[in-house]
Amino acid sequence: MHVVLPGVGSGAPLSLNELSLDQVNGVSRTELTARRYATHLVADIVRAPSVAISPMQSADQVQVALTVASKPTLYRDTGVVETGPVSASVLSTRLGLDPGDPLPPFFNYTIQRGDTVTKLARRFGLEQESILFNNFELRDPDRLPIGGELTLPGTDGVVYTVKLGDTLSAIAENFAADIDDILAYEGNRLAGANHLIEGETILIVGGSASATFGGFAADPVFAIPNFRWPMGGVLTDFFGTPRSNSHGFHAGIDIGAPTGTFIGATAAGIVIQAGWDGSFGLSVIVDHGGGVMSRYAHLDHIDVFLGAFVEAGSLIGFLGQTGFSTGPHLHFEILMGGTPVDPLVWLNS
Repeated sequence: MHVVLPGVGSGAPLSLNELSLDQVNGVSRTELTARRYATHLVADIVRAPSVAISPMQSADQVQVALTVASKPTLYRDTGVVETGPVSASVLSTRLGLDPGDPLPPFFNYTIQRGDTVTKLARRFGLEQESILFNNFELRDPDRLPIGGELTLPGTDGVVYTVKLGDTLSAIAENFAADIDDILAYEGNRLAGANHLIEGETILIVGGSASATFGGFAADPVFAIPNFRWPMGGVLTDFFGTPRSNSHGFHAGIDIGAPTGTFIGATAAGIVIQAGWDGSFGLSVIVDHGGGVMSRYAHLDHIDVFLGAFVEAGSLIGFLGQTGFSTGPHLHFEILMGGTPVDPLVWLNS
C-alpha cells in the first residue's frame, strides 16, 4: 500500500493557519478536507506492515488517492414537461447515473420559469420543508429566481457535510433523525455508524432543520437571518473539535487576525450581553429573534451597550485575546434555540 501524505508540496498550505477565509471556500476547501482526511487515514494504517509513506509534490496529487463526495450532481432537464411526479428511474437517468446506482445524497436543480417550491416538491416527491431546509436563501417559495440553483435531497431530509469530530449519533440527534434511516440510505455509502469521513456529504434522512430551533415548526425558516462574516482573517479552529467544556466540543469557530481588527454584527438584532463573561473574556451576544443568537468572544474592546439595536455589519467591538485565549482571535458562535450550530453551514449559505 502506498499513501501520499499531504501538506508539504508546492501550492499546498503547510498548516490550517495559512488558509485565508477565501481559500476555505470552493476548491481549496475540498483540498483541505482531503488532506486532513489523508492524515487521519495514515494514522489508522501506519501500524500495518509494508506501508510506504511519502510527501506529495503538489496540492492536486491528493485527489488521486482520495475522493471527497461533496460535488453535487446536476439534474439535466430535457425539456419534457412531466405531468406527474418524476419516478426514481427517470430521476436516475436525468442525473446521469448508471443503472443500479443509488440516488446521491443531493443534486442541483436549475430553476425554470413557473417553478415554485410546491410544484418542485410534488415533482420530486419531497416535502416542501425538505426544499426549504436545504435552501435557506429562499425568501419567497412562490417566486423563485429563474436560472438559480437549488439543492434538492435524494429523499426527504437535510443535506449535511461531515465536520471533524462529528459522530453520527450527534448529527442524528441535532436534526431529530434516526441513525438507522441514515445508514440505510444507499446514496450515503456508509459502512457503519463509525465510518464518517470529514468533508463527505451525507443525507440526514428524515432530518429537520427546525430541530435546531428546539422543535419549532418550519415557519421560522423565513426568519433566519442572511448571516454575514463578522470579520476577515484566518480560520484557526472549526466547530465540533473536542473540548473540555460543558458541551464537550468547540461550540463555534475561531478566526485569527491582528488585535484591534474591526468586528461587525453577523446580522441585525438586539444586544443582550456586552461585558466580561468568564473564559470568553469581553463578550457580546446579539439576539436576532426567533431563538437565533450570535456570540463574539475574546474582544479587546466592546463598542456596543446592552439593549442597543445593531444592523448587519455594525461595529460590535475590536479583536483581542481577553479571557482564556492563546492569541488574538474571535470566537464566534451561532445559537439556535439555545443550541450551538456550525457557523460555517450558515455563513456559507
